[in-house]
Parts: sequence; C-alpha cells; structure tokens
Amino acid sequence: RLLEPIPSRDDTTVGEFVDEMAGGQHSWTWRVPAEVRERIMPDIRAWAEQRFGSLDAPLERDLQIVWRAYDLPP
Repeated sequence: RLLEPIPSRDDTTVGEFVDEMAGGQHSWTWRVPAEVRERIMPDIRAWAEQRFGSLDAPLERDLQIVWRAYDLPP
C-alpha cells in the first residue's frame, strides 16, 4: 500500500550535479576510472549547458518521497 507522500525540496543545480559526477560521489560513477571522468567532464559540461542552459539552474525544486508499506501475512 502507498503511504502518504512526503514533500521535499532539492536546490541542487545542474552544475553541482555535474561536479558530483566528476568527483565520483554517486555509486553509479565508481566503475569509471577517475582519469576517464576527468577527460570526459568538459564534454559533459558542454552538453549540460546546451541541454539545460545555465549550469546554475536547479535540477528539480519540488519533489515527493513516496513510500510503500508491505504487510506480512499473520
């Protein structure tokens, strides 16, 4: 069953997210060697600017955290 959503706010900008990728802060970046991340980040930044405009733009402001509860049979 779905539980009541929890409103949340995230002020992370596109640029901050790109910096997090460059720094290997997300587990999905860990398999990419640091030297490869460093080499490709200028291209990723250029793509992000073209796609999103300013890198100072927020990714998503208003979010919802949605939880599900599972009841075990007695």
